Amino acid sequence: NITLSYQMEHPERINDLNREKRFEIEKILQELTSNVLKHSEADEVNLSLHVDDNEVELVFSDNGRGGVEEKIDSEGFGLGNMRNRIGHLGGTFRIHSPVGEGTFISITIPVPGKGDGP
Repeated sequence: NITLSYQMEHPERINDLNREKRFEIEKILQELTSNVLKHSEADEVNLSLHVDDNEVELVFSDNGRGGVEEKIDSEGFGLGNMRNRIGHLGGTFRIHSPVGEGTFISITIPVPGKGDGP
């Protein structure tokens, strides 16, 4: 069993984002979930999503086995794809995952304006 704790600030603002950003955020959340289920052996996951006029901030942590920094470009982890998705959106991707200490990921995606595309 995995306990999920989450906090969302201004979730209604997600709807103000363009379609591409909403799609990419959904894919990022799917990848984080998949990694926990397949690789982490965690039993606690924390997720925070904050949206304001300037950025989307997503913070993820788990108490799993860690050590994923060295596997970021490995097949089957998807972290490299996640990093590329975020980079394509002009965002930042930070990861801290010492072996045996879980994983902490911080993602920031800029929000240039409500009408920034389809």
